[in-house]
Amino acid sequence: MYTVGFVGAPHPFLCVSVCTSKIVSILPTNCHTTRFFFFFFSPFPFFLLFLARRKKPPTYDTGTNVTLRPRTKISKDVSPPPLFKTAVRDTMSEDAAELLVDSLSPVDLMKLTRAQKIDLLEKMRAHGSRNPHITYFLATDVLSGGGGSLSAGERYELYEQLLIASLHSGRLDKARLYLNLLEKRFGRTSMRVRRLRGLCYEAEGNIAEARTLYELLRKEDPATDFFVKRLVAMYKSEGKYRDAIALLEDEEVYKDEDDKPLRYLEVHRMGVLDVYQELSHLHYLCGSLDRALYYVEEMQLYDPSSYLMHSRMAELLYAKKDYERCVIEYSQSLLLNPNANNARAAYGLWQVTGEQLSRHESKTHRLDEDKELPLAKDLHEFAAETLRAMYAKSPALSTLEAFLQ
Repeated sequence: MYTVGFVGAPHPFLCVSVCTSKIVSILPTNCHTTRFFFFFFSPFPFFLLFLARRKKPPTYDTGTNVTLRPRTKISKDVSPPPLFKTAVRDTMSEDAAELLVDSLSPVDLMKLTRAQKIDLLEKMRAHGSRNPHITYFLATDVLSGGGGSLSAGERYELYEQLLIASLHSGRLDKARLYLNLLEKRFGRTSMRVRRLRGLCYEAEGNIAEARTLYELLRKEDPATDFFVKRLVAMYKSEGKYRDAIALLEDEEVYKDEDDKPLRYLEVHRMGVLDVYQELSHLHYLCGSLDRALYYVEEMQLYDPSSYLMHSRMAELLYAKKDYERCVIEYSQSLLLNPNANNARAAYGLWQVTGEQLSRHESKTHRLDEDKELPLAKDLHEFAAETLRAMYAKSPALSTLEAFLQ
């Protein structure tokens, strides 16, 4: 019976059904044995086992209780699709947190529930993540469904987030709309609202009104560096580099409790790296290479292992024609980061060593035959090989080879 059943049946489930019917027909009705055979010899448990052993496609956690399935088959060596920036580092691994929020497609955004959209907006707001188009899409979608699930504070924080996203994406009319909503709720004298009004003035091109407002707010709240930085940015956009330098270095922008005037750098000593970087760039634009180098050296004291600082110092030294120190700084930058994202240092080293060899051949500046000349040749060849390795898989490799000839 079993042999005939399994051989003749086109499917195992049908075969088991035939065998089960034969067995049950010879058993008494209302018998526990009948129920036992019916359960263990019917196709139902085999079907459950088949479903349980089925492999499900992998899913990836996005950090917002949303799981996305890959569109194509992904090997085990491939990491999950990039979703967020460092804004969600607290909910993702360190490697995944470095991925970009830009990779969220519009389809992925539409699949998010309302609660997940609110949670994502909160994370982007808390960590300062900037993506104006995604922010505008999510926030307007949340507000269009009504603010029933939002508290009053969350709703007005969303208005502020929408205002800034509108400014970044060029929607000035929408920015004014949300500014009016905030002014209606908090008044025109609120410090936070007036900061947003100054940003709207800048976006609309009302530079004089924005400068007047920032000067007033700087006197009212001298402990906040936002207004000084905005004034520097406005001077820089107008090409008034000397005025921007004077505001950061020389002008007495604050007064303490004893009415003692203080300069900007005397008050804000914690976040000086950004200010030093800006001052170095401003002095470079003005042609003051020594002052630009001074601030880069100050930055190196704070972060000596930064390859970008060494590359920047090497560029300034090259502009000063201090080629010996320039070679040292470019070499140090490549020592700290020999990867493809530091092609800037490899090209700089190739360029400056080539300049040294050219000057030696033209007898403009002779190198020492025993030490300096062999070192310059070795470094020149090393920089060329490093560039070839960096561009090995790039379609621009042929262009690089032609350039290096």
